[in-house]
Amino acid sequence: MRMSVVSSYRGLGLGRKMLQFLEQEAKRRGAIHMVLETNQEWSDAISFYRNNGYQPYKREDERIHFRKKIST
Repeated sequence: MRMSVVSSYRGLGLGRKMLQFLEQEAKRRGAIHMVLETNQEWSDAISFYRNNGYQPYKREDERIHFRKKIST
């Protein structure tokens, strides 16, 4: 799945709301962690994920992989 917000709508909290919805749905389905990846050159995306509790755990080629615990 890809997630993005059109640049003219950034800063309105839409990305955060989409991410929260996906986390809630994953948790409802029994997931313990959320895992995602982004391009290491996309500093805005990296900041967004870090600000939403995701921690980098792996780098490969030009990708950074993030993980967040969403359930116990």
